Amino acid sequence: MASEATVDIVEDDRAARESLGELCRAAGYRVRLASSAEEYLEFEHGAAPTCVLVDVRLAGMDGLALLDELRRSHPWLPSLVLGGSIDVSIAVQALQFGALTVLEKPVHQDVLLAAVGFALEVSSDLDGYRRLAESLESLTNREHVVLEMLTRGDLYKAIAQHLDIGVRTVERVRERILKKTSYSSIPPLIHDVGMAKGLAYWKQRTGRPS
Repeated sequence: MASEATVDIVEDDRAARESLGELCRAAGYRVRLASSAEEYLEFEHGAAPTCVLVDVRLAGMDGLALLDELRRSHPWLPSLVLGGSIDVSIAVQALQFGALTVLEKPVHQDVLLAAVGFALEVSSDLDGYRRLAESLESLTNREHVVLEMLTRGDLYKAIAQHLDIGVRTVERVRERILKKTSYSSIPPLIHDVGMAKGLAYWKQRTGRPS
């Protein structure tokens, strides 16, 4: 994933910004640098996994204000907060605004890269969730019920009895669900639906808009 993933760094200290950029490039990531929150808000965001590392004490719009803006404008963008002498109130606000974690300077390179790697994994999952969510919206009410019952582990016979339809009809509904969601079998779809629910919970917990 490293060759496709992007790490955005918002840091107003030039030396720190370039040092962080070099570290992430050495790890194989594509890097984009911004010297202010205002500059970063002009960046375009594509489909590739992306995370943003934000210094909490930026000149002009500070890091917390940037996080608050990003959760409205780019709710699917995982963020990490970095800063010196971060007190509890700032850390709590950062997490409430959707930051995955708060890192205090000086931070060890391995710790930083582990946090970046985790954020990019979350970004990959969120991209998948968005695609899955879009395809699930195309399901009919009956297809939603069948998928929900399959997710619970119900057998086709039980689903047929619940809906007062034949087992073969359930099988045809299953095939339509697979076609609409672009999956080849039910088990991976059920797995990803469970992941999507977990990510939706994370988004709700952090206050990210739907």
